[in-house]
Amino acid sequence: MVIRNPKLPEGVVTPKIDLLTKLPEQALHLDQRKVAESAPRSFQSLLRILGVEASIENLITAVCME
Repeated sequence: MVIRNPKLPEGVVTPKIDLLTKLPEQALHLDQRKVAESAPRSFQSLLRILGVEASIENLITAVCME
């Protein structure tokens, strides 16, 4: 059973969290696949799919890989 308020429109709420990448100039020259450039857009996609907590956890896991 789903209860809905007919006066309120349905939609998706996306939190306003931006990923700001800051890399040394030397690292940018090594980034041939432009990972640092596409990271903010990819993080926004993760937010929509996984939610805030899982997106941040995935980001930390990706950065801290040994």
